[in-house]
Amino acid sequence: MNRFSLVVACVAGLACNAYGQTYYRSVDAEGNVTYSATPPAGAEKVAPVEVQPGPSDEEVKRAVERQQRFEAQLSEAEEKRAQGEQERDDKLKEAEDAVEQAERDLLEAKKTRGVDYLSGGALAQYQERVQAAEQALDKAKEHLRKVRSGRP
Repeated sequence: MNRFSLVVACVAGLACNAYGQTYYRSVDAEGNVTYSATPPAGAEKVAPVEVQPGPSDEEVKRAVERQQRFEAQLSEAEEKRAQGEQERDDKLKEAEDAVEQAERDLLEAKKTRGVDYLSGGALAQYQERVQAAEQALDKAKEHLRKVRSGRP
């Protein structure tokens, strides 16, 4: 039994027990207020207190059912939040991996400059490869920024 249900049951039980009994509010000479089922001796002011009936069994049952629905909705919302966080973490890891790969590709493209000349390649081809690798890196970094800001 969860805490809410226990509290509802206790309040309902106390209220049902209290209904039909007379309780007294008393104030002693020092101004201390006391509530009891019997008027204390020596109190300066004693007044009967009317006790309202507690909730019916049906009202308690409906309150418990509402609480259970609320807890189910809360659990579902927490599960969705956790799934969303996991999806974001996965996208973030994927974007970080893409940046790392683009950085490796750029380094590899820059390393091939000497090889191009030995194999008869043109400087323009080298520059195109490096420029393409730089653009891919810029695109990967921009995607990572978007993922980090929550707008992929």
